[in-house]
Amino acid sequence: MVHRSRRIACADGGEQRFTCVEGDLARDDLGWDAGRTTAMLDHDIVVHCAADTALAGGEGQRDLNVGGTRRLLRWLARSARPPALVHVSTAYVCGARSGPIEEVAAMPADTFNNGYEASKAEAEALVAASGLPHAIARPSIVVGRWRDGAISRFDGFYNLLRLAGDGRLRELPGEPDATLDLVPIDHVAGGLVDIVERFEAASGGIVHLASGDPVPVAALCSLAVPGFRAPRLVPPEAGGRRGDLLGPFAAYLRQDPRFAVANLAALSGRRCPPTDTAFLHRLVEGACRAGAMRPDPALLALT
Repeated sequence: MVHRSRRIACADGGEQRFTCVEGDLARDDLGWDAGRTTAMLDHDIVVHCAADTALAGGEGQRDLNVGGTRRLLRWLARSARPPALVHVSTAYVCGARSGPIEEVAAMPADTFNNGYEASKAEAEALVAASGLPHAIARPSIVVGRWRDGAISRFDGFYNLLRLAGDGRLRELPGEPDATLDLVPIDHVAGGLVDIVERFEAASGGIVHLASGDPVPVAALCSLAVPGFRAPRLVPPEAGGRRGDLLGPFAAYLRQDPRFAVANLAALSGRRCPPTDTAFLHRLVEGACRAGAMRPDPALLALT
């Protein structure tokens, strides 16, 4: 189901193998009449991944992420045998916590980093209380494909790379022990397929689609990629204007969550490939190839 755009990005470059129907989570019954509702409810599984993911939030974010989930649940409940629901959330419903983060219901956070996290935690609670057959998938920070960094949309983490790559972010305000759980998009996609194909085993559970081996923020400051100007790590309080450039993402440079990933391994045996320095290099190189980053010409001339 799409809202307006019918462009579907196929990572393998193959032909589009989808049938698109338009729907709207801002409207009751997704904006469909009784006939379309009957036809669409005759499916086995719905994977709900529509969300406003902007960390800065904005008008309408909670209505889409929470209200849209509530409207979807009401629509599913209209069926005598509702399709199963795979609800895509975020691993960062942990809020500003550090340390081990287990695959359990989101605890009420004393402090969320932003409205996006809060809205996803609230939506999770609606799904869990719905009584409908469901599983919750929690990706961490989704980045490019593992082997070559390819991805169709460069936002979030890539804004940090872009600022550093063009020399605007010479200093990175972060804690020395902070980490980012970067997960390749193909691992997330494969994990979602595993949950769908093994839904009976996954039902009622929570699955972190995360690396489980987060990247130290300090590693970004030692990247040696042609054209990339690695920033210098400084304490958060010394960040000043650099923190303003990063906006809400700056909060993730101060925490160290360690996401448990046992449930996916138990479900299908799938484990995230290494998200090491070589992987970081491929992410930067992939963003440069796609034109999402402009390498510093002065640095390229020296390589």
